[in-house]
Amino acid sequence: MKISIPYGKGYEQAELPAGVETEVIDLPQKTGGLNKRELIAQALANIDFEKIALSDSLAVVVSDVSRPVPNGEILEQLWSQLEKWGMTRERLTLFIACGLHQAPGQEEIKQIVGEYAAQNFKIVVHEAAERYLQYIGKTSRGTPVKIDAQFLQAEVKIAIGLVQPHQIAGFSGGAKSVAIGLGGKETITANHALLDHPACRAGNILNNPARQEIEEIGRMSGLNFLINVITDSFKQPVFINAGCLVESYTEAVEFAKQFYRAPVQGKKDLVIVSAGGYPKDLNLYQAQKALNAGVQILKPDGVVILVAKCEQGAGNRDFMDYLGRFSCPAELIKTFKHEPFCIGPHKAYLWAKKVAQNRVILVSALDSAVTGKLMVECARSLQEALAKAQDKLRPGGKVGIIPHASGILPELLIS
Repeated sequence: MKISIPYGKGYEQAELPAGVETEVIDLPQKTGGLNKRELIAQALANIDFEKIALSDSLAVVVSDVSRPVPNGEILEQLWSQLEKWGMTRERLTLFIACGLHQAPGQEEIKQIVGEYAAQNFKIVVHEAAERYLQYIGKTSRGTPVKIDAQFLQAEVKIAIGLVQPHQIAGFSGGAKSVAIGLGGKETITANHALLDHPACRAGNILNNPARQEIEEIGRMSGLNFLINVITDSFKQPVFINAGCLVESYTEAVEFAKQFYRAPVQGKKDLVIVSAGGYPKDLNLYQAQKALNAGVQILKPDGVVILVAKCEQGAGNRDFMDYLGRFSCPAELIKTFKHEPFCIGPHKAYLWAKKVAQNRVILVSALDSAVTGKLMVECARSLQEALAKAQDKLRPGGKVGIIPHASGILPELLIS
């Protein structure tokens, strides 16, 4: 059986031997219904453009390139309505919410906001340095909240975000675009430090302290409206809504819970996971999220193959430096738990938790200076990785293939 799985901007292909039992676990495909333009128009109909156009200033937040959202089309339609009500361009500022991630270059900015917006509006790329932040108080958990000062100055604030499973916050999007995307290092660190709380897991927002704090920070920052987007495996929108913080985000999450749910017929001897290709596998820092779905459906003695090109390398120096300190994952886990929580090393900790409990083979374009620190087996092709795991490919062996593992909520039907 020939298989093909997303890898960068293309696909990685391989041949599975005859006799194995294969199950593909993927997102449902978009079928019929409204096209992209109609979905956007329908969502924006819930926004009071007259009120926004009368404001002195408007801030619109979009996420970085790792979140594939049709920002360009949304911004064009949003501006078309605002202009009808008398909004002027100098009153509108776009903010790219990159949190502590690498700032985008000019070409990436065009990709994020679209050609029209890049040419016509002021764009601020968030920087988490103290001089760009404003302190606005503490959350009920005691987290100091520092947010992009220019954003806070706007009279009206809108966030456009992708709602999909998130390994700590339950789901991405919503107020997270501001609380994390426009937050300072101290704020982001305190929120991410909740990652080991049992309620902080993909697909769950019920009593999730990280998500609750994100919503609180959204209210503290004065965020007025959300535009929520859910996309299929082709990065095309299947759901868009807009409105106030609680109501619109709750509706989006309820849709997302069903859309991203993927039934699985029992645990597997071998699971092949991809982050979904570009931009989800731009770097290992982001792509490692795909392991979450894979290990959930893996037998105790199974093998998971992570297919992620990582053309931008590891994606975070602190992440790699921390990995480089240790020769085994158990040592890393023990040390991390006894040190002050730090962003960057926290992804090394999450990585180590997965590879300590599971045999992992990584297929990537990473150089040996990086792969030598990862504490996993590595291969240059999926076929080579399958050869390393050939003991799991005997007749009757159960193989799971998850082409878009970063956005899947697997549900075992047979334990």
